[in-house]
Amino acid sequence: MILEHEIPQGSKLYFAKSAKIKRQIESEACKILYKNGYEEILTPIFSYHKHSNRRDENEILRLSNEQNFLIALRNDSTIDVIKIVLKRVGKNLDHKRWFYIQPIYKYPTNEIHQIGVENIDDQDIFQSLKVLVEIFESFEITPILQVSNMQIPLLIQKECGLDIELFLSGNVEKILENKHGWLHKLLRSQNQEQLESTIADTPDFLKEELEKLLVATKNLNYKNIAIAPLYYSPMEYYDGLYFRMFDKNSTLAVGGGYRFEEIESNGFAIYTDRVVEHILER
Repeated sequence: MILEHEIPQGSKLYFAKSAKIKRQIESEACKILYKNGYEEILTPIFSYHKHSNRRDENEILRLSNEQNFLIALRNDSTIDVIKIVLKRVGKNLDHKRWFYIQPIYKYPTNEIHQIGVENIDDQDIFQSLKVLVEIFESFEITPILQVSNMQIPLLIQKECGLDIELFLSGNVEKILENKHGWLHKLLRSQNQEQLESTIADTPDFLKEELEKLLVATKNLNYKNIAIAPLYYSPMEYYDGLYFRMFDKNSTLAVGGGYRFEEIESNGFAIYTDRVVEHILER
């Protein structure tokens, strides 16, 4: 029996202290984003499913409109924002920095609140990293900021024949069995200084992608940075430089560079629900 006050599993309920914390998080993020030249956008909760090319089809909640066309509940904000800005808003307003505070919905009843930021037609992720750090410092939270480059493991697989599964599973022992000494050094490079001294010993096919890691983090004023050149996790659209903020086993934010219709952009998402949990536990 389902009682009338029950809520579906995966749905969110905020009240009293938790609701206040959530509102403070969103309010503080808004101030910082406006200060850094961003404008807000809110996309519709519904979209036409036939225009979706997402891989996680089994997570999409579908229904029909009045003409029986297939409609989907918003299960991703980045692609919706990019499409609407480039094909609709962009006709009237030439602006490249956008943010949104809105939930996404995944099958069966998962409601995920997030704060998202997009830098359209911008390849430099430093802006995203700088703003992300500023927002988290305003929350008085300093989780680990891990910065990686998805292209590095893929290039090593292509040029050296190493199975990408080694990087996907983080199988350090198997990677260390490899005869390439530079690979061992890369595995141990966790900060700017270590990576800088290692690059000279790496093959030419890796140097450009490794340099991108150095450039992205060089002037970032944050004490808790971890560079992970061999980290690999296939993402929906982040296919180059990638970063995430985490504390213990909880990922609080993810972001990176991506390409949509040949336009290179970058951005990030803060998982508001997890940040609220983190603050309540603290």
